[in-house]
Order: sequence, then structure tokens, then C-alpha cells
Amino acid sequence: TGDVVSQVNTPLSDATITILDGTLSGWTTQTTNSGRYEMRDVWGSFTVEATKSGYESQQQVATRTAAVLNFTLSSPLSTLSITFAKPTLYVGTTTTASAEAIYEDDSRQQITPTWGSNAPTIASVSSDGVITAIGIGSAEITASFEGKSTTATIEVIETPPVTSVEVSITDDSLRVGDDATVTATAGYANGDTQVVTPAWDTSDASIASVTSTGTVTGVGAGTATITGTYENVTGSVTVNVSELTTIDVSIEEATLRAGESTTVTAQGHYSDG
Repeated sequence: TGDVVSQVNTPLSDATITILDGTLSGWTTQTTNSGRYEMRDVWGSFTVEATKSGYESQQQVATRTAAVLNFTLSSPLSTLSITFAKPTLYVGTTTTASAEAIYEDDSRQQITPTWGSNAPTIASVSSDGVITAIGIGSAEITASFEGKSTTATIEVIETPPVTSVEVSITDDSLRVGDDATVTATAGYANGDTQVVTPAWDTSDASIASVTSTGTVTGVGAGTATITGTYENVTGSVTVNVSELTTIDVSIEEATLRAGESTTVTAQGHYSDG
């Protein structure tokens, strides 16, 4: 018994299963709509072949210990297609490319091809399909896979002026020692927006510090302003930091006999109430 499927794991009906040698040489059966087949009253060691029109055949050797033989029949590769997450880029930005293999049976499969660019000074492409816009112009991005290749054009245009920077923070109320993350979104003159990496700064490092990657840490009680500057445009967000001021300790039972137990609890009070 076994299953016969295509290269994209689709069950193949009406595939022919043939025993090529041994005592049952020439015996054939066909797969059902679910791609299943079954052979009865066979023994010994023999070669089994699965075939279907429009697909490459496959052979396997069956033995007493190999009662299940599954076949994967490949339809010939017809062509490739490329898709860009963004077909037009601003200088200095990135996008991703993906590729599909299209087979002669019209099935499709996501693939990892070999990527290339005919103009890497305009748009370069990494081995995992990340395209980086470097200079103004157009570039042909090529995907190659199993002897087939295809190209698609990506355009790189001049970045419009930045008109605003919006800064957001994951938590604007911190306690001393706690962390939060700030991110910045640039707004452009043409109405587009994009997440950017600005130069980060803080109005008071004794209250809240910020790293170059946007991690904000509460240092001391008070309020600080975190600013992000990108292309000479600045945005900001305020963060409040509180610190522990007192601790109240309570006990369920203040008087105990030998061998008895009780529970104590502690509650902290912070400067922000």
C-alpha cells in the first residue's frame, strides 16, 4: 500500500502502479481519487514503478519489510515568478523578494532560488531575497532555480523630504530598573510613512536613559523626554519613572505558640502613588 502525490503534496489519482520484476512481473493497479493504492498477495523482493502522464516516473524496491511505498511524482518545471513586497523603493530602504516555481500541471510552490541583480549599485539583493535600494534608477532582479530563471524590475527613486517623526513607547510609566522600547515613524512630504531608526536622546539621563537601539531604562524618579531625530526632524515622547519609597510589612498573627506558623506579607509604595 502507499500514497502517490505531486511535488506540492497533492494526491494524484489514476497514477499507474506497476510491478516490473519478480513473481508478479507486469501486475498493475491505479491510485484512487485520494492518491492511495493497494497490492495484495505479493511476496519476495521486486521493483515497483509509479507513473502518470505529465509527470516523471519513480521506481522503488519493495521487500517483506517495506510493506508501505509512498511515491512523489514531479511535474516538469515550467517557469518561475517573482513578487516584491514593494515594487518601488526610496534610496536607503529595503524590501523582500519571493519566488514561486510553476509546474506544467499548474501547481505552484514557494522556493528559495539563487538571487542576482544586474545593477547592484542601484539595488542589491541578498541570498535570502532582501533588496536594498542604493542609487536612483531601475534594476533587474533575477531568480534562478533548477535550470530556470526569470527577472523582474524594481525601481529606486529619490526619497521625499521628511516632514514629521512620530515616537511611540511600549510603556510610558516605568519603575526604576524597568525597561521599555521606543520606535519612530517618519512621515514624508508625499504622504508615505516608514519606520526608521533615528538618533535617540534623553532630556535627563538621571531619570531615564535610552540606547541607540531604543531601549529606555528607568533610572530615578521623575519625568524625562525621549527624542528621536531623523533627517533633521525630531519627535518625542514623555516617560514617567517612579521609585520605591516605603515598604509596609504585615503579619496575620503576631503571637504564636511553639510549633505554630503564620504568614507575613510586604507591600511596596512608589513615588507615583
